[in-house]
Amino acid sequence: MMGVISIDAQERCGTEEITNYRINKYPEYKLAKKNVNTETENWIAKNSFYSESTIITIPVVVHVVWKTNNQNITDAQIQSQIDVLNKDYRRLNIDVINTPNIWQPIAADCEIEFCLASIDPNGQPTTGIERIQTSHGQFGMDNDIHTSSLGGADDWPNDKYLNIWVCDLGGGLLGYATPPSSWIGDGDGVVIGYNYFGTNGTVLPPYNKGRTTTHEVGHWLNLRHIWGDSNCGNDYCNDTPEHSGSNYGCPNYPSTSSCSGNGQYGDMFMNYM
Repeated sequence: MMGVISIDAQERCGTEEITNYRINKYPEYKLAKKNVNTETENWIAKNSFYSESTIITIPVVVHVVWKTNNQNITDAQIQSQIDVLNKDYRRLNIDVINTPNIWQPIAADCEIEFCLASIDPNGQPTTGIERIQTSHGQFGMDNDIHTSSLGGADDWPNDKYLNIWVCDLGGGLLGYATPPSSWIGDGDGVVIGYNYFGTNGTVLPPYNKGRTTTHEVGHWLNLRHIWGDSNCGNDYCNDTPEHSGSNYGCPNYPSTSSCSGNGQYGDMFMNYM
């Protein structure tokens, strides 16, 4: 069982915190995480001219863990989030026109789509939505949300589904994710606050565009924060300029930082990560 993880109240994405916790607590996770990055680098080196266009569709199960009726979000709210994911990862969202010209050539269709699962782990038809009523209060980043006996919902097999838990998140969190590794731990997937999921229903501005989930799914797919989780750090993507830290609000372009590698075009603040 994962212990309680403390997080600064100003943090909004908990992925860095939960990743560091697992690295420090589980040596096998640290090794497995390193191996994923090595395998990715090797694949890129061997497939630098890879151009095959194949759309990957990822089945999603949404575990709605609710205590009050307001937390039991509607099917329409859930579908609105799936729609946002598909637009963002295929670069079909309407705000692509706001990408500065300097980065238009590298803004890409990721060729990844998402759908609510139609078959459950037992081979039976499903809507891809599981609703679990709970007496649990606000959830944090321990494994309560991932475990039915602790008031949450058990994972579906993580080699077949993207698990997304939607619940009442506390501690200033919008969401968090588990980056990939061959280490099979509890709770692989994404956790999002019920009032930050989708574009209608219970969502609260400014987090009513579904981009919290876009961001956390990016972590689940092994994308780091663009500032590399440190001042002027590395996100392992050569076309991302250095960033001194996270961006909030709606900066004006160009928005420069103190990093030597930031250049005249400044922060890529429109990057979901």
